[in-house]
Amino acid sequence: MDNVSELISSLDALSFRVSLLSGALILTYISVIIGCIVSYFKNIPSNGELGDADYIYEKGDYKLLIDRCNKLKLERPNNLESHWYLALCYYQQSKYELALIEFAEVERISPTMQSDTEAYKFRIESMQKNKSESHH
Repeated sequence: MDNVSELISSLDALSFRVSLLSGALILTYISVIIGCIVSYFKNIPSNGELGDADYIYEKGDYKLLIDRCNKLKLERPNNLESHWYLALCYYQQSKYELALIEFAEVERISPTMQSDTEAYKFRIESMQKNKSESHH
């Protein structure tokens, strides 16, 4: 009977250790998942990075927005939002070569944005073609 009691006691101790180990593994797994999620969303535009960029853009204060975007771009070169607003501002200022560079960066960072950039790129290319044809 003593052997059975010792066996049960050993199994209880082992079960407790396995439970602790399982709990630690689950917490590690959860922290890795959270880290992956945070890392994934780092390059997604958020209101916190350029805050009132839509308002500044609609107001037409392109210089201010370009300054903010360039600052953010220095901190986070792959930030989609900064490249997108730079492209739009350069487009509005008729700085088409700079706009095309920024649209290319937007597509590099997020290929799904190509459908958004294509219309602007088409207009730029059309204007450049018309301009070169009018000089001939």
